[in-house]
Amino acid sequence: MNKFINTFNNKKLLASLILFALTVLLAGASTYTWFTASVVSSGKIQVGTFKLDINDEAKAVIDLGKIQPGEASAEKVIYFSNAGNLDMVLMGNLNLLSEDKVFNNGVGDINAYKIIAKIYKNNDMDPNNLIYETADSKLGEPIVTFNSGLNNNLDPQGGVPKVFASNEKLVCKFRFLLDSSLANNTHQGDDVNIIFEVKARQNIAGAVYSE
Repeated sequence: MNKFINTFNNKKLLASLILFALTVLLAGASTYTWFTASVVSSGKIQVGTFKLDINDEAKAVIDLGKIQPGEASAEKVIYFSNAGNLDMVLMGNLNLLSEDKVFNNGVGDINAYKIIAKIYKNNDMDPNNLIYETADSKLGEPIVTFNSGLNNNLDPQGGVPKVFASNEKLVCKFRFLLDSSLANNTHQGDDVNIIFEVKARQNIAGAVYSE
């Protein structure tokens, strides 16, 4: 009988000890602290600038003086510069608009006006900078021929374009000629506006020019 009581008391004591141990363990677990660490990486995205600018003389009315058939105007120099920090590819379109006359494909044709031009990248000091030159430096060429020739050199289809980095310039030296074989009395007193628009696109495959 006593042996049974002792065995029962021992088991009861053991159970009490186990319960106490679990209580201490659980209590400790609620306050135990693990070492941890973390770090944050911060940065920013900066968007590049894409801007095309022209020199002050080109912003004003360009006076080419009074010309007569067979005579070329004085030379004018204008330039377009990459004023941003992203590379760009350029294209140009020259157009002439008559203020006083209505020019059609007949008498008084606007095609009587020819252009004599040299187009450079950055400056005209180095012949290697020459991008385009009219074939005939005395008689000039039609405006449509100039536009096509210039753009085929600036951004040839399927070829390698001329890339203008930040601060690089497209330098344009112009003279205009009234072709004596096409001019007639309807050209007398005519005022012609010269519009030369240069557009830029990013130097990225698939990039397009603005409309």
